[in-house]
Amino acid sequence: MATELGEDDLLIAVVSGGGSSLLSLPVESVPMADLKAVTNSLLRSGAPITEMNIVRKHLSRVQGGRLAAACKAPIVTLIISDVTGDDPSAIASGPTCADPSTYQDALDIIARFNVDAPASALAHLQAIQVRQHQVKDDQGGRRVGLQTGQALLCIAGLQHGIARLGQVVGDHLGQTRIVLDHEQRIHGASVGPAPGGLQGKVLQTDALRENPAMPPLIVQASGAPRRLDQLVLRHALTRPAQPALTQAGQTLDYAGLAVRVDQACAQLQAWGVRQGDRVACLSFNAWEMLVLLLALARLGGILAPLNHRLAQAEWDQLMQDCQPQRVLHDVSWREQACALAQRHGVTAHSYDELWGAHGPSGGAMGQSAFGRVAEPVLDRSSEDDERPLLLVYTSGTTGRPRAAVHTQAHLMANMVAASQVMRLTAEDRVLTMLPLFHVGGLCIQTLPALGVGAHVTLQARFDPQAVLHSIGHERIGLTVVVPAVMKALVDHPLWAHTDLTSLRCVMAGSSTLPEPLVQAFLARGLPLGNVYGATETGPFSIALTNDPERMLQGVCGWPCPGVQARLGPLEGASPDTGEVWLRGPALVRHYWPALPALDAQGWFHSGDVARVNADGSWTIVGRCKDMIISGGENIYPAEIEGLLGQHPAVAECAVLGVPDARWGERVVAVVVMHEQQAVSDDALLALVRERLARYKHPREVVRVQALPKTALGKVQKAVLKTQLSAP
Repeated sequence: MATELGEDDLLIAVVSGGGSSLLSLPVESVPMADLKAVTNSLLRSGAPITEMNIVRKHLSRVQGGRLAAACKAPIVTLIISDVTGDDPSAIASGPTCADPSTYQDALDIIARFNVDAPASALAHLQAIQVRQHQVKDDQGGRRVGLQTGQALLCIAGLQHGIARLGQVVGDHLGQTRIVLDHEQRIHGASVGPAPGGLQGKVLQTDALRENPAMPPLIVQASGAPRRLDQLVLRHALTRPAQPALTQAGQTLDYAGLAVRVDQACAQLQAWGVRQGDRVACLSFNAWEMLVLLLALARLGGILAPLNHRLAQAEWDQLMQDCQPQRVLHDVSWREQACALAQRHGVTAHSYDELWGAHGPSGGAMGQSAFGRVAEPVLDRSSEDDERPLLLVYTSGTTGRPRAAVHTQAHLMANMVAASQVMRLTAEDRVLTMLPLFHVGGLCIQTLPALGVGAHVTLQARFDPQAVLHSIGHERIGLTVVVPAVMKALVDHPLWAHTDLTSLRCVMAGSSTLPEPLVQAFLARGLPLGNVYGATETGPFSIALTNDPERMLQGVCGWPCPGVQARLGPLEGASPDTGEVWLRGPALVRHYWPALPALDAQGWFHSGDVARVNADGSWTIVGRCKDMIISGGENIYPAEIEGLLGQHPAVAECAVLGVPDARWGERVVAVVVMHEQQAVSDDALLALVRERLARYKHPREVVRVQALPKTALGKVQKAVLKTQLSAP
């Protein structure tokens, strides 16, 4: 019956606890008698019910999300359970729920409990040559499993659940997915109180109706990993020899990565790092930085990566703001890190010291090492996933740096959304060249790849020749670029001759892309996509994958799974244009230590101006803030204007970004000089060069008699840009 429903129908499934054994439809190659034999043997073995269900799911045509996968119609599922915290995917073995378990998990359970499974069952499990459970819907391309799901989960008490069913159906008709949590936790933006004090969370709005190929966000089951280090450990236990990280020709598999996390965790504890403590790091891209992040995830500590491009004075600002207990560094930045730590009264350590007595190459690399993996040491009084884990600094509108506070929950939600949109699997190989101190390098592909058990190749810093060599020789499948990187690659002599056929997804982390660069990538047959977001949004917010026509039109895509997007009011804007407002589970709630990042309704005001097209896609058309984006870096004019204004020869100044073929935008300083003050451009910029990172330095100084202003005395930068562009 479910297979006969169409996209205009609605399937309502009511699932009750205790129904797993009654909902039996084995795969075609396994007779019903053999399925019963597996169940009986599992019962005799003493295996917990959760592990019994994992085995039965992978022998079923309906359990483990397969009913949802077989149905073309949207599904609303009311799951009724009297067990607080019950895993939705385990109730009646989850016919419409995302299932995080794998075929290998089922085989491992059979082996661990000495289950006498019939040959037909073993043959089916062993014949599936995939590392990750993937069940595809041929119509929508949606998957049920660790990656994506079609099911809507409503967990509540029986009385409340039935009372809410009509409302949920009404929400479905408006294409709004709502998840209820019977533990009364809000996992995202509240949409108002529900009966019984429960709260709802909007997961996907109009974007799903307009773009059915974009799947809804999975709601993680309560039994799934909730910390980053738990994800890695799971991969280490199920596929220990799978390569995890490669850098400079050296490869660390998931078993070795888990051991390194264990060693780092023990050493951090020995140094006195405790829950809530900040640990800074100053380095180029390094696999040790990822190990440090995972170790702090277990300890409840907070990583504060420092942008190595900043000036000393800027580092000092960040250190004063977050007050880390320790500073970690690589070989390249040893001198600066030690000096920085000394100025702020803390201790600096090289990455090699993370391994303690085991030394830089110590520790076993195989499964046998897992006996030493320590239990989490978190205070269990609050949820692990709501604890801050990562501080990512971004310049404020006043020039003062602000740290976006990412919790584990934020990072996990971003990982799920990113992996869904890019269809990441354990078989993928990802190249990371963008800096890990920013969400662009860390969160768009690197963490999502590790989350699904894929292979990540790290480059310490961007080098176009090294990038092209890596893609051609290591058969890279995915990578992330920004316009400046695209320009450097296109201009390199090896661009035309390198074998790039292994690339299946190249994501550009930018709101807008120069058309010549898009043309150059498309001319090589590259599947170019776009991801729009901000440090505060994860950043996976709006995305487009492999759509050449829309790429050339400047479209940046549709809201990602779990993300709400709306046009905020903007004075003088047309009805289809406004400021980009975003809301979702990946958005940070505040800046360090407690400055709100969202409005009272949970919306992030991006400062970008967008247009919503007729097909529901989004196009970024400008910015209502003064922020300049040059080479992928955010630059706030107020910071530069403040320094220029300190020069005695400067009467007034305005800093703005003008189009640049290579960098996207370049910084231009427009100054009004005091009379009879003869000062060179170099002298004007001396203080800027001393105090700010190179990418913030104005590339040009323009001297004018007066700045255009409003009646209230505000500088009209739009008018100034027009004047500068005039011939």
